[in-house]
Amino acid sequence: MGLTIHGKPIVTPQKQAASAPLQAPKETLLTRAQAAKKLGVKPQTLASWASSKRYDLPYIKIGNKSVRYRESDIDDVIEAGTINPSSSTSNQQSIKKVDSPVVQTAPTPAQDPPSK
Repeated sequence: MGLTIHGKPIVTPQKQAASAPLQAPKETLLTRAQAAKKLGVKPQTLASWASSKRYDLPYIKIGNKSVRYRESDIDDVIEAGTINPSSSTSNQQSIKKVDSPVVQTAPTPAQDPPSK
């Protein structure tokens, strides 16, 4: 049996650390304004992306109005948009954009050359 004081076992820091459950480090959460600043866009742009689901950028909804973004997700968006011009083949994986319907426009008539 281990050491005791007044009948209670003494827990050494080594035993306490070994018996404590491992926890994942907490991720940094950014406000919409902080995430927008890091991406170089306006907060309203992120709100628009979220409501239209235009881009696959995860966010965390807290309550009815508050939204937070994981800093790692914002970093992934920046990384996905990074282009290395020195590489011969592009490894760019752009952020997923939802396809919008194709709109066809009527061809414009050819213009006559100006007369002299």
